[in-house]
Amino acid sequence: MALDETKLFDSNDDAEYSNEAMRELARELKSLALIDTGVCSTFNGWAGTVTATKDHTGMVSLQGMLNAGTTTVNTVMCNVPNAYRPKENITVIARSYRASGDEVQPIRLSTDGNIAIATRTAGENVQINIQYRV
Repeated sequence: MALDETKLFDSNDDAEYSNEAMRELARELKSLALIDTGVCSTFNGWAGTVTATKDHTGMVSLQGMLNAGTTTVNTVMCNVPNAYRPKENITVIARSYRASGDEVQPIRLSTDGNIAIATRTAGENVQINIQYRV
């Protein structure tokens, strides 16, 4: 194997590529962020889809819309798959839609993966948009 061919496999970022196309390819490969995707399970009459994605840095994004089920405090609306669960409990403000108008709704994401109504009755629909690192 020639010296130039060996440099193509160098992972220390210090290789001097003899070919500009190979140099560009190496840059592109480093910039790719692999994304893993899962879907949260719904509970207590809640319906809809919340998708969990995780990139190569461990950044998780939960996004989706849940349609009303049981709306009392501490009701679990859905559960995040194991690979996407936070290391500590997180409370966030979600957008809650009611027939009387939109409002904000505190929701809690626990380390066991449960997303629950945190402090008061939820609206007919709750928009989930949470980001954190695992």
